[in-house]
Amino acid sequence: MLKTKLDLKKLYEEDYYLWLIETIKALEEKDFESLDLENLLQELKGMVRSIEKELTSYITRLLVHVYKWENFPNLRSKSWRISIITSQDKIKRLLEENPSLKSKIEKCLEDAWKDATGWIAQETDKDLEDLPLKSPYTFDEIMNFNPKKEEIAKWPYNQ
Repeated sequence: MLKTKLDLKKLYEEDYYLWLIETIKALEEKDFESLDLENLLQELKGMVRSIEKELTSYITRLLVHVYKWENFPNLRSKSWRISIITSQDKIKRLLEENPSLKSKIEKCLEDAWKDATGWIAQETDKDLEDLPLKSPYTFDEIMNFNPKKEEIAKWPYNQ
């Protein structure tokens, strides 16, 4: 086993996977002296950002399809409906697994709407200026949105 911080710091640059294995070993053995705390801290912060980005990504997808569902009823599709339901389920699961993430919902909703407007504009040929600057939906509204099967547009692809 590696025995110094310098060994782990060097390993972080040369073999990330082995750095993880050795860091886990050091933690399990309570060998806190040899931990590469600087990189460990950065990795933990990165994990936090990753979970927040995951929530933002699911909210973005949900916003896009709820907005399109409400504003383009003649184009409603099974895939939009599936995307809405799946996104709601993934958000619920993520929040159940990470209850404290609920404190980030409003910020994630704000960031998600910024991402969603670009997506909506590209898919609908709407101008960005014609879309609301802030989300027209609250988090509860998108989480409780229910796209009914009967509301799917009647066009050949959906038959």
